[in-house]
Amino acid sequence: MKSLKVRTEKISLALRMANYVGVLMVVAALGFSTANATSVSPFFDAGYECQNSLSPLNCANAPAGIWHTGDFFGENFTTTGLSSVFQLSLNTVIDNGLINSLTEAFNVSINGIVVGGVSVPASGVPGTLQTLTQSFNFGAISGPNYDVRFTVTSATIPTGSGSIGFIHDGTSSSVTLTQAPEPGTMLLFVGGLLGLVIRRMSHSRHKALKTRT
Repeated sequence: MKSLKVRTEKISLALRMANYVGVLMVVAALGFSTANATSVSPFFDAGYECQNSLSPLNCANAPAGIWHTGDFFGENFTTTGLSSVFQLSLNTVIDNGLINSLTEAFNVSINGIVVGGVSVPASGVPGTLQTLTQSFNFGAISGPNYDVRFTVTSATIPTGSGSIGFIHDGTSSSVTLTQAPEPGTMLLFVGGLLGLVIRRMSHSRHKALKTRT
């Protein structure tokens, strides 16, 4: 009986240690990922890209206006220093000139991969400046160059009903790209979770053994 008691106590101690180690590994992985997250916030400037298939001159305007289905505004942000990104946050200034209760919708993409979407209802007052502030998380996209685009997905806005224009003055309208966690951090996180799973399975087996005895 004494031998069984000692054995039980040793198993209990081992389970507690496995639990602590698993928790510490998960916490360390999460903390490391957060502390080492690198972000850049480039501005839309003179290097912007724009397509207005029916009214090309509107792309040369400030702001650059688009309202035809399939047309786009964006910029290829080069030499960001980020090997891959998993989050995009908007701080993108637009000129909302829509009227007549219309809405213009856009797909937001990085390097041709759609990561989210935004819809902009009419302001009712042409020339209203607004800031898009949505954030999108997605699977890692490789860099270091990132072509961020807003592509019109809604029906073409009728003539005389206004449009959405994108500011590209190099100082006020931007996006934030966040570095994806490194593989080592993910392995640490998975290792911690695996430790917790093993601890749980061992605890169940130990409890069953104790019940039988």
